[in-house]
Amino acid sequence: PTWHFSYVDTLEQRREGDIIGQSVTLMPSGRIYNTNTRFYLLNKEDSIILETSYETTVQEGMDKWKLVGRGSFEYTDQRLSIQASAEAAEDIIFSLEISLD
Repeated sequence: PTWHFSYVDTLEQRREGDIIGQSVTLMPSGRIYNTNTRFYLLNKEDSIILETSYETTVQEGMDKWKLVGRGSFEYTDQRLSIQASAEAAEDIIFSLEISLD
């Protein structure tokens, strides 16, 4: 059999600090990864906000499952907040939330 790999990536900046990406990856085994990503950064005088997320749908034959990850960081002169999580299929693999006021 011949090995084949294909990758397409599209980035779009929707508004200030908000970037959307999409990629499709076809693996030699026939497995397909379809990924949507979001990156957002806001830096104002008294605060910084950073948010990232991705959602990947994996398809192998008739089987499909999702991998999801999210993260956020917020800093102001009165608060620090960090949140992160990862999921596979319907299961939460990792979750973290820290907040300091």
